[in-house]
Amino acid sequence: MAKNISATLDLNKSVKSFHSQVTKLLEFTNITEWNGEKLREREEEIREQAMILAGQCIAILLYNLSTSPKILKYSVSQTQGWRKLNTQKIVYTPVEFVPASTTF
Repeated sequence: MAKNISATLDLNKSVKSFHSQVTKLLEFTNITEWNGEKLREREEEIREQAMILAGQCIAILLYNLSTSPKILKYSVSQTQGWRKLNTQKIVYTPVEFVPASTTF
């Protein structure tokens, strides 16, 4: 099941959310009910929370990259030559079909 999780773009808020979610998962309650299945469920929930935090960090990185004038200027200057010098126009040349002659 896919979840749509909006980026907060605030690392402190993302870390606090991760901390509160995972802290609950690390507590031992009803020890008599613990088994391999319960352990697997907790592990999956912790992994899911870690992936959400990683996604939030990547979102912050991409946001910072896309809004930085310095990085934009640098990236344009680094790719400008590629766009002009190495760009080749693709030309379509129609080919006329000539049937093979049976006489020489």
